[in-house]
Amino acid sequence: MNFPHQLSAALIYDDHKLFAQSFASFLERLGVFRQVRNAASEEEAVRNLVGLAAEGHVYFFLDYQIGESNALHLLNDARRISRKIKVIVITSLTRPATISNMLSYKPDAMISKSSGANVITECLEAIAGKRQYICPAMQQIISTLDTAKSEKQAFSQREIEILSLFDKGLSIIEAADAAHLSRYTIVNHRSNMMKKSGTKSIVELLAYARRNGIL
Repeated sequence: MNFPHQLSAALIYDDHKLFAQSFASFLERLGVFRQVRNAASEEEAVRNLVGLAAEGHVYFFLDYQIGESNALHLLNDARRISRKIKVIVITSLTRPATISNMLSYKPDAMISKSSGANVITECLEAIAGKRQYICPAMQQIISTLDTAKSEKQAFSQREIEILSLFDKGLSIIEAADAAHLSRYTIVNHRSNMMKKSGTKSIVELLAYARRNGIL
């Protein structure tokens, strides 16, 4: 296996404990990581990323959905912490809108939880070679996205971040403060998302986002 970062560490953040433990055991058996850790919370994940990145390269296996919300904001957190962190999004979800949402964050790799050992090996080799890796199952879904050309436009990463603030119950004023944007900008983003989704209220917009795996 062509894997130059033999002193890399692996960190897994997945709230499905059985999968996280079995996946950690698999990574340990590969013998290419100096250590493999599991994080039980977002705070623990960030704390581990900071510590591990100070020692070398880190391969961060991030479950797309933690609880009722997606965890892709941690991808941006990881990039802010260190360029040594490579993020591999893992999921069992197969909805086209969900896959499209993952792609918008430009992760280093995307793999299905049902992927076999050969796929994981290919993934690690691709990242080590500075190439983005998308597993075959997701490649097939992406090809349908490319050919179908859905009438509804995808939300931008900024729009998704603002939508997540609304999902937490924040008002326009509170969302503006949290995102460090003007109220006008927040309203404008909300209007654009409603236009793209064909919805007429924030309640309908949030329901659309949950139904299509955006939140």
